[in-house]
Amino acid sequence: MAGTTQRLLTGLLTNDARLIRRDGFLIMMAAVLAVIAIVLRFLLPWADVYLAEAGLLPNAYVANSLSAYYPVIVSYMTLFDGALITGAIFGFVLLDEKDGHTLQALMVTPVRLRSYVGYRVVLPSLLTAIVVPIQILVIDQAVVGGVSLILFGIGAGLATPLIVLFYAIAAENKVQGFAMAKFVGLGGLLILFGFFVPEPWQWGLALFPPFLVHKAYWLALEGSAGWPILWGIGVVWQIVVTLAMIRLFERRMRR
Repeated sequence: MAGTTQRLLTGLLTNDARLIRRDGFLIMMAAVLAVIAIVLRFLLPWADVYLAEAGLLPNAYVANSLSAYYPVIVSYMTLFDGALITGAIFGFVLLDEKDGHTLQALMVTPVRLRSYVGYRVVLPSLLTAIVVPIQILVIDQAVVGGVSLILFGIGAGLATPLIVLFYAIAAENKVQGFAMAKFVGLGGLLILFGFFVPEPWQWGLALFPPFLVHKAYWLALEGSAGWPILWGIGVVWQIVVTLAMIRLFERRMRR
């Protein structure tokens, strides 16, 4: 069994590398993660000064400068977009495998479907958990430090399987995947919207699985002692939804 699992892992890693390497769109998406961090590192401080000097932020209607909104900008562009982009990359790889009938072939091999799904869940999660803290450090604005940064990388990583599985469940091929991509991105607007929604109404957005990790990030930046509890709830909620989506995906694959 161990040998079979190792061969599966090696084969999947090799296949993923091949599919990503030959697809310029997927390579471009990976590069976007670096571009976001580098651009925001220089854009945010410049825009904050420019808007203040121009009298745009703050103004007669908005009391805060742009820097007051760094927490939501940074969390959205890293925690959410990191998961979104990594999830999309591996979601499209999975759809490539659907197009190539790789999944159908897998069903008649000794390899368990659960092992394949586990790989598809764990690898992108780990990559996001590594990339997101690096992005935050590069941006160097609204940064949480030390162990907290690692925990938020993990929290963001656990949102990635939701994206991968959404593509796997909602689309049959890459053409449908591109059509579904806009719906995935629209989900992030709930995070931007949630930052401005007053409590207790804000808690209604907790139904959107990644939201509580973002809320915990904002609280951590404020110095609130309660953010670890909220982070933990957000992590558990994302895992629960991921497990439900895995079961749905497996049922569809066995039909």
